[in-house]
Amino acid sequence: MSRIYLYIIFILFVSSFLSGCIRTLDEKDMPKIEPKLVIGGYISPQDTVVKIFVGKSVPIYKKSDQMYNLNPPVKDASVLLSGNGVSASLLFDEKSSSYTVPASQFPIVPGATYHLTVSTPAGLYAEAETTVPEEINSSLTFKIDTVEGTSNYGYSGKSIRISVWWDDIQNQSNYYRIFGEIGVLYDSTYYNYPMYNYQYSLNFDTKSIVIKDIGFANGKLGPFKADTPLESMKKRFSNIGLSLLNIDRNYYEFYKSYDSNYQDDPFSEPQNIYTNIKGGLGVFGSYQKYSIKSELK
Repeated sequence: MSRIYLYIIFILFVSSFLSGCIRTLDEKDMPKIEPKLVIGGYISPQDTVVKIFVGKSVPIYKKSDQMYNLNPPVKDASVLLSGNGVSASLLFDEKSSSYTVPASQFPIVPGATYHLTVSTPAGLYAEAETTVPEEINSSLTFKIDTVEGTSNYGYSGKSIRISVWWDDIQNQSNYYRIFGEIGVLYDSTYYNYPMYNYQYSLNFDTKSIVIKDIGFANGKLGPFKADTPLESMKKRFSNIGLSLLNIDRNYYEFYKSYDSNYQDDPFSEPQNIYTNIKGGLGVFGSYQKYSIKSELK
C-alpha cells in the first residue's frame, strides 16, 4: 500500500473522529453575558440641540427585534448632563430616538468638562466625561480645479477637484475631522420634473475619517482632495459647504479604532472599538466646528 494512500486513510479517519466530537451549541449553552448600556453622543458649542443616544447591547447569538438596528433605543433611562456649574436632565425625543435638551437651556462652553450619567429602572448604569476643545480652527482654506482622470466608479473624463488645507493650532495636541458637501442643480427640462438641488457628500483622500496633527510639514495639514465627476448631464454645481471639526481625544480614538476594524484589508486583525463609557459601551465626546459655504457659478 503506497504512502499517499495511507495518508489519505489517516486524514479521513481523523476527520470522521473529529466530526463526532462536534455538537451544535444552543443559546442555553452559551456563557451568560449581561447587557450593557450603549451610549453615543458628541456635544459642541455650535449645536442648537444636545443629543445623546442610549441603547442596550445585544449578544451576537441573540435575535434582535429590529432588522437593521442591533441597539434599539432605551426610552426609560434617566440621562443627566452636568458641567460648568450647571446640570440638566435630558428627555427622550421620539423623532430623533435620542435624549435631548435645547442648547438655549444648556449651553456648551469651550474648555469646560462635562459629565454624563445614564441609569435605567432595570439597574443599568454608565457614565462618561469629555472636555470641549477650547479653540475653533478658522484657518480652513479651499481651492477648486478642473482635472482629467478616472473616478472610483469607472467614469473617465473631467472632474471638479476640491482641495482643502488648514493651519494647525500650535503648542498643543490636536485632532481634526474634515467633511463637506457639494450641491448639484438638475435641469427640469432634461429630467421631466421640477428643478431641484441635491447635496452630495465629498470624500476626501484622508487615510482615516479623523486626523492627528503629526507628520505634516510647517504646521499645515493637507492638502486633502475630493473629486466629483463632470458627467455629460444637464446639471450644474450650485454650492459647496465645508466643515472643519477640532475634536477631542475621545472622538478621535473612537473613529480611529472604527476605521481599523472596517478597512479594506481582509487580512487585518480585528481590534477592540474604543470606548470611554464606564459601565457601558460607546463614546461621549465633543468638538468645535468651523463651517464655510460658497456659491458656485
